[in-house]
Parts: sequence; structure tokens; C-alpha cells
Amino acid sequence: MRARGAVAEEHDPDNADRNPFVYLSGSIAAVWAVVGWLNPESNYFLFPFIVAAVMPIAYRLHGGPRLSWPAGLGAGVAGLINVAIVALLLRIGRRLDGVPLVDGMSLLLEALLLGVIGALLGATIAHLVPGGKTTAS
Repeated sequence: MRARGAVAEEHDPDNADRNPFVYLSGSIAAVWAVVGWLNPESNYFLFPFIVAAVMPIAYRLHGGPRLSWPAGLGAGVAGLINVAIVALLLRIGRRLDGVPLVDGMSLLLEALLLGVIGALLGATIAHLVPGGKTTAS
């Protein structure tokens, strides 16, 4: 049984190991929103891919242990939510007007599909790339 002080210290937010990379997905999404709003005629098709992929990869950049598939996919879905929010905002504001990569495809659908690809790639990288800390089993 653990001492009460040990449990309190373990859950103390002041002692938490903070991951500064956690904000990368939202920051890149914000840049995409601003750039897309100012230049609606351009597609910026790499932004959805990067925004979704960076969330699970950020965990690995911080040196954490490999993510399990469910955790990696969950982090990818969190990044995909950022993609969906920005793409919908740009679409509602009529600022998603560039030329699609695939003729006839909606730019909103294209952004979401690129986000799905990015999320899957990010989850794969977070799961397969060796290195970082190991966790006790």
C-alpha cells in the first residue's frame, strides 16, 4: 500500500512532465485557418495531413514510450477533429475555394480524407518508431 504523500505527489500537476508538442496540432491548424482565410484561392492540401499526423507524432517527439494502436489512433482522431473544425470554418466562410487535387472532389471531403491519411500515418509512426522511455509493465 502506498503512503498518502506518495499518491499526492504522483498526481501533483506542478510536478507533471509537460509535453510542449501537444499544442502543435492546434497551432498548425490555426496557421492553416489564417492562411486559408487570407488566400482562399489556394488549397494548402498539406495542412490537413500535417495537422492530423502531428498529434500522435508529438508524443514520440517528447520521448514518450511507443503508443499502442488504440492510443495512436485516438491521438490521430484528435488531430482529425482539428482538421474538421478548420475545414468546416473555411467552408462556411467560403474560403475553401482552391483547386482540388482530384477533379470533381469537394475540397471539404479532400481535406477530411487527407486528414484521415495523416492520422493513420501519425499513429503508425507513433506505434512503430523505436526509442523514447520504456514503461513498466
